[in-house]
Amino acid sequence: MAKKKRKRPRARPADGSAAPSDGRATDAGGAQGRRERKDEARRTRELERRRARRAAVMRRSVRVAVATVVVVAGFALIARLGGANDISAEAVEAASNAGCTEASQPVPSPSGGHLTSGQAFTYQQRPATSGRHDPSPLPELPHVYTDVAQYSETQAVHALEHAAVMLYYRAEGTGALPQPVIERLERVANGSRYSILAPHPNLPDDTSLAMAAWNRLQTCPASISPDAAATVATGFIEAFECTGNAPENGASSAC
Repeated sequence: MAKKKRKRPRARPADGSAAPSDGRATDAGGAQGRRERKDEARRTRELERRRARRAAVMRRSVRVAVATVVVVAGFALIARLGGANDISAEAVEAASNAGCTEASQPVPSPSGGHLTSGQAFTYQQRPATSGRHDPSPLPELPHVYTDVAQYSETQAVHALEHAAVMLYYRAEGTGALPQPVIERLERVANGSRYSILAPHPNLPDDTSLAMAAWNRLQTCPASISPDAAATVATGFIEAFECTGNAPENGASSAC
């Protein structure tokens, strides 16, 4: 019988280390490393995508915010420069029935300019709706004055330049505005942003109530009723108070 060949034992390295593998362990380790690198690359790409999405959302938010600011500023500019509003049909009808004039523009080219503080000045127009004026306008409050000594017309004209409305009335003598009408107008003025009710010392003989804005004037007789006066005054205020009709609308915090 033929003798079986004996397998020779593998020779160990002289330094006692393990014998070289057959390559399978090395392949497994390489595959594991490739998977880890792929996972890391995938995580990096996902992180970059998230950052890109956040940046896109931020850019859209900024664009929306900027657009909102532009729109708001545009509306504010239109409100400031867009001129007067229309007087309501109700106010027009009430004025006509009460014998009031229509709202007019008394001066073709109204002028301004400051006087020195406290300087007296006589206006040719009664009441004045434009012209030189005190450096300080009438404040937003109070809305009602009961005596001509409480204010100056030069300050009132400056207030008109800032888009205020003055409601002047004849306080005494022939053609004085009745007290119930004055009291009704007090409520109108107190409910406004920048309209002021005050007696005027020198209204024309045929005028008992005069509503003034910058270069705008409407007048009414003493026979006007309290409700009609309130309707006419409200229509005038809605048309001219805090509008671009005045050259310095927006200069007052009330507007």
